[in-house]
Amino acid sequence: MGKFFKIASEELFSSGMEDRYKDPEEDSLPDIDIGFSPKYKEYLNKVTYHKSQPTPKGKFFTAKPSSTAVNPTQFKYKDFSKKTDFATIAPYIIQAESSGKYYKSKKPNTDGTVDYGFFQINTNNLDRKTSGWKLADKFDPIFKKYHDYYTKNLSGKTIDGITYEPLKGDSLDVDTRKQLLQVKHKKFNSYGPSLSWDLSEQIYNQRGIDQWSTRDKVIAMHNEGKNDMNSVAMND
Repeated sequence: MGKFFKIASEELFSSGMEDRYKDPEEDSLPDIDIGFSPKYKEYLNKVTYHKSQPTPKGKFFTAKPSSTAVNPTQFKYKDFSKKTDFATIAPYIIQAESSGKYYKSKKPNTDGTVDYGFFQINTNNLDRKTSGWKLADKFDPIFKKYHDYYTKNLSGKTIDGITYEPLKGDSLDVDTRKQLLQVKHKKFNSYGPSLSWDLSEQIYNQRGIDQWSTRDKVIAMHNEGKNDMNSVAMND
């Protein structure tokens, strides 16, 4: 099919879709305070682009805007993502990306970036300057939640032979985010809700399966109903 399709300017997942694309209710995390400090608000004012400002230039590693013409292959990825919820496809992404045992890519990507966690989240998604404000607004409270958990429950402790070193900085610090995505603990990397899972769910719901380089393999595994996932030994 040689024609190109132009998709109407709208979110990848519209408000009319199922509840699975809505944000979790706040009361689902009763023990986490994700309130923003004055320092954080000041940070947002400095780095967030406002509508009154010109669109920033530069190479952003994000999915193309929905208003941009896409070829049939890209359309296929968007269509698949709309029809397939994240929880269903997540185990296949883990299997294709890290096999549930790698916390950092073995070598840098061709553009010099590195991928982290079971879902192999790219470095550019960890910094507001390169991720785009929409994804960053979702990532910031998630990182704060898990940063607080780590500091309170794991930092400086040795559990089951694993020593959890103190974090390098606050939840906005990119190096600290890389550190958190490499934590060998089920709260941070697992086949269920965890830091890596929660972040990847936001990427998928905003941009779809096209964000993963292994997308064709993931889709094939899903369509064939194959999943080599076995129980993964994680730390309590």
